[in-house]
Amino acid sequence: MVKSLRLAVLLALLAARGVPAVEAERVDLELWCDLDPIVQEGSAAGSLSREEALRRLLEEARTVLSGMIYGYSFVYTPSDESRKVAETFRLTARAEIPWGDERLSVAGTRLDSSRLYALFRYKLDPEQEAWRTAWQSGAASKASGTGTGNVFLGYHERTAALYDAVKEAIRGYLRPGVPNKPREVRGELLLWEVPGTTMSSGEYRTRVVIRLRIAALTPYRVY
Repeated sequence: MVKSLRLAVLLALLAARGVPAVEAERVDLELWCDLDPIVQEGSAAGSLSREEALRRLLEEARTVLSGMIYGYSFVYTPSDESRKVAETFRLTARAEIPWGDERLSVAGTRLDSSRLYALFRYKLDPEQEAWRTAWQSGAASKASGTGTGNVFLGYHERTAALYDAVKEAIRGYLRPGVPNKPREVRGELLLWEVPGTTMSSGEYRTRVVIRLRIAALTPYRVY
């Protein structure tokens, strides 16, 4: 009950805060949520309430913005049928934007048919700004990829599509320069541009542009 009340207050404050003063360094992120989703989740039936839609969008905004500001570390093992090795991919957030962060605001919302759009704005502090600037160096490579999530498995599949896109970006980056599949790849990355998500044919499709640094590339031993 207390958690629900806090959530309602937070959403009300965010929606009422409006457009903040324009800052030199900030991240703007527009996300959308269907008010009449294909799949009903939880105990609610019928159309999604505006409050629940905003809650989902806020949670997604926290995930995306955390990836754009703090980034991730990753461990990737490509599949190898000849060695009977299954593909594995682990993405670990370096840090997360907390609930109630005063630098996160809703700059505006709009309704298009049954789809609610919300524009989120996050003002970077000097340390966050410096961290993103450091990723512009030549030591960090740029890559892009597209991933998918199953619409019929629920709204959380949007995050699955995001992570799948990150994995595909890493694969696409490695493929030209690493002709032999490695046993394991470790590194870190930052979501460099605002991801774009569409929905068609029962899939969420998300495209990402990342900056990444490979920390270790372990080959298979040859005897």
